[in-house]
Amino acid sequence: MQKSTLPIYSLQIDPAVWQHMKYNIWSSHPAPALLQAGDGECIRVGCCYRGAHTRYFSKKSYYITDQDQGHELHLNAEYVDNSFIRNKLSLDFFRSIGVMSPRSRHVWLRINKHDEGLYLALESVNASFIRRRNKPSGSIHYAINDDANFSKKNSLNQLKDDLLSGYERKEGYSNDDEALRSFLAWVNGTRPSVFGTKVGNFLDVENYLRWLAGVVCTQNYDGFLHNYALYRNHQTGRFQIIPWDFDATWGRDCNGKVMKPNFVSIRGDNQLTARLLAVPAYRKRYCEIMTVILRKYFHPKVLQPVIQNFYRQLTPYVQKEPYKSRDIEEFRQEHRRILSYIYHRRTYLQRKLVKLFPSSSSRTRL
Repeated sequence: MQKSTLPIYSLQIDPAVWQHMKYNIWSSHPAPALLQAGDGECIRVGCCYRGAHTRYFSKKSYYITDQDQGHELHLNAEYVDNSFIRNKLSLDFFRSIGVMSPRSRHVWLRINKHDEGLYLALESVNASFIRRRNKPSGSIHYAINDDANFSKKNSLNQLKDDLLSGYERKEGYSNDDEALRSFLAWVNGTRPSVFGTKVGNFLDVENYLRWLAGVVCTQNYDGFLHNYALYRNHQTGRFQIIPWDFDATWGRDCNGKVMKPNFVSIRGDNQLTARLLAVPAYRKRYCEIMTVILRKYFHPKVLQPVIQNFYRQLTPYVQKEPYKSRDIEEFRQEHRRILSYIYHRRTYLQRKLVKLFPSSSSRTRL
């Protein structure tokens, strides 16, 4: 297969402003800049750093906004991930199993004509994201920290002052905050007999179970508690869940350390997941979804050519990375580790699937 050339994204920022950004890494105020994406025209944008602990890295991630057009873009450095592909591989995987996820592409970034290296350009989850998928308008809430666990208690097992703790409204109005708050209260206070029959009125359960299977396969532990967005369809009143920031996956944690392939339970985590899987019909459907995914999507034979194609495409750019190791053998080994992870994680999940629902059949639909 012929290697494809990555688009070059060029940012121009006033040198004095650029220096000010470097000394104020926590500023969320976008600095004025010009962006040229590939062969496109230069457009006026705002630019600032994004992320949490990643702001301390020498190679930083960026948030780009074109306020005139309402467009947003995230440029992720993927600094911890020596494969450069975990985030994109995850988001593409979610899309393959029927879960809405941001589109992404690898790009080469330059700032003021200086090479910043290989980046992942990510679509933002906002109103434009919903429109591009021909979905009705609705609210979007970001899960921004571990308190977004669908529980009335926080990560320290203390009662929350507000059920919306851990969430930030991206799109919508104050009444949308109340809709989410009411849903969270309902999840935590409804009797099991009522929960099983009524939860589908408030939640797209099929979407949630597919998302759950995707998080479990990729083993993004943070994905149960944050690293997701909630979209509430204003026509149906039901919530859908959208994955976000899935670089700590495929056998590595957020610090790049190896995670054993049995680290995350097949049952996942968080209050909503526990309540859904306590309903026999939903537990059965989850097992049906997982069975098909393990057979058709989360399989070394399916994902190996995808990973190999990434390797061929990205190798020339890894060789000239300004901030990370240019050791191509290390780069190649990391891709092999991902394939090894898929094999061992899949074996673990197949074994646990039988225990979760013994009569789960391989003849199921996705």
